[in-house]
Order: sequence, then structure tokens, then C-alpha cells
Amino acid sequence: MNNLTPNQIHDAKVFYRFFNRIPEEKWCRNYFFMGNQRCVLGHLGVITRSDLNPSAQKLISLFRAYDRRDPADINNSTFNMPKQNILNHLKKMFSST
Repeated sequence: MNNLTPNQIHDAKVFYRFFNRIPEEKWCRNYFFMGNQRCVLGHLGVITRSDLNPSAQKLISLFRAYDRRDPADINNSTFNMPKQNILNHLKKMFSST
């Protein structure tokens, strides 16, 4: 895993706080949105993968800098619920410093 810059660690903490405030029942897998649920990128306002906004681009860059993974893949993992998958991954980014 790559070492993150202080700015990237800060961004990881900001994203962690943002996603932590979203209730678990508002998360879904495999879709940007489904009813009133959203995936990690959907919570940032993404509707299609070809229309990424600056926040989504920043999150994707952060995940790729950390371990070359895509946040959607982490969200869609069946290891935990989507919210917990994202929070766990973000927390690793700033807890290992």
C-alpha cells in the first residue's frame, strides 16, 4: 500500500465523517441509486460512471492512491454492509498513520 499525503489523509477523514452520517438503510450495492438508496458514488451525486463530479473523482483518486482499488468495488463487497465496507476502508487510510 502506498503512503498517503497529509492532504489525502485529511480527505479520508472528511469522507469518513460524511459517509458515517448516512443511515445504513440508505445504502445499496451494484447500483448508483435504487429507490431511496445509493451506493458510495451515488451518495456523492453520481448518476452514471461517465458523469463523475469532482467529489467522486477525489474519492476514486484517494482509493486508488491507497491500494489501487475502486470505491464501488469496496461498496459492493459482500463482506459487510456497504456503509461498513466503505467506513472500514477509509478508517484504514488514516488509522495506519
